[in-house]
Amino acid sequence: MNKKKMLIFGGSKGIGGVFTKQSLEKYDITLFSRTNPYSFNVNFIESDFCSDDFCRILNKISQDDDKIDYLVFFLKYRGGIIDNFSGEIAVELTMVKNALEILETNLNENASIVFVSSICGSLIAKNQPLGYHVAKAGLEQITRYYALNFAKKGIRVNAVAPSLTLKPENEEFYNEQKGLVELYKMLSPLGRIGKSEDVCEVIEFLLNCSFVNGQIIRVDGGISIQEYETLVRSIAEFYNKAPLQK
Repeated sequence: MNKKKMLIFGGSKGIGGVFTKQSLEKYDITLFSRTNPYSFNVNFIESDFCSDDFCRILNKISQDDDKIDYLVFFLKYRGGIIDNFSGEIAVELTMVKNALEILETNLNENASIVFVSSICGSLIAKNQPLGYHVAKAGLEQITRYYALNFAKKGIRVNAVAPSLTLKPENEEFYNEQKGLVELYKMLSPLGRIGKSEDVCEVIEFLLNCSFVNGQIIRVDGGISIQEYETLVRSIAEFYNKAPLQK
């Protein structure tokens, strides 16, 4: 049986790398990325998402008769010749718009598109720059826009928005930060930090659930549903090692 065709953008490391590895046996994958550090057995196309060459690559693919079943985007500007703000916009918004417009006619009926956004699309993280926040917020609007405009063709568009996630590249750091990890576990309603596999499960669900469209699913264990005072009191109790009086 022929495997369904999937194009993955930026999925060589982090959550994307875990997803690509999990998907190798299930899908016919073309991976667009600067590198392929884990030497995934896929059709790898070295890509600079900020360059004009990338649009030429997509235009060449659009001339292929093979229909595409899935598009999955793991995008973040990794630095280059332009500033961070412009780079984030170029990679996460302009490139996405160009890719969808070029590949639209190649998408199968009932195709599915999933973007990996971030909790920073709606909340602010002090350790991330302005461009990252703006790009993620824009990506979520792109999700809704194309979900509506592609729906008449049966094409669904959704996104996931993870918070802190354990990845192969950061596990060593968090293994050494016991206090930070314990605090995060205490703040999380589920009592743990999310894993890349948790996010991948939601991506897989969105790719294949036929009646979910235009949604941005937070994958944060419920930490973002807590109100301000609850979090402050939890932190105080963590450091005091005792419940606060009401």
